[in-house]
Amino acid sequence: MSTASLVEFVDGVASNWHEFSNSWGGAARVWQTLFEKYIPKKSEWDSFLTAADDGRLWKVCRDERLSDAERIVYGFCCDDALVKREDFQRMADALREFARQNPVNGVVCHMEGFAKVFDDASGDAIGLYATSVGEDPWTTYDDKKDEYVPYDIKTGSKHWFLFEELEKFGVAKQTRETADSTSELKNSFN
Repeated sequence: MSTASLVEFVDGVASNWHEFSNSWGGAARVWQTLFEKYIPKKSEWDSFLTAADDGRLWKVCRDERLSDAERIVYGFCCDDALVKREDFQRMADALREFARQNPVNGVVCHMEGFAKVFDDASGDAIGLYATSVGEDPWTTYDDKKDEYVPYDIKTGSKHWFLFEELEKFGVAKQTRETADSTSELKNSFN
């Protein structure tokens, strides 16, 4: 069975993988929820998967109907997003609020489990590895060692910080007083 993981960074390096069985309870649960709630179906067989292919899923972050919690959790599910330690509580609160606003019965949901990781974490940052079916975004290939090594925030450049991006356009300040590429996803918040 696939897994989803929250990856905790210690001293800037991906260090602790907090694993959750069945990756459908993480990012896929978020995307399915937002698809059903905000994206008009094109056909009987339409789903968040087809909405990702044609870009509708990636544009939903701009929908004014989304709550701050939905927008925050959606952003966390985007490629290469990280949450800094000072924002762990805000992220935990958003995950719990997302689950409260969008309850599911009989469907796997990791929102509370994710929130508990944020509650208990002591690292510098946390990122999502959405599904073990795909490549781990928090490892990188080291040519000199000829092996995969944990991603390092201090030397890597692909990551971005969720709350910094959200605050650039006024989202989530209250709790504090496909696009074609990850950078386009990040920029879709602007």
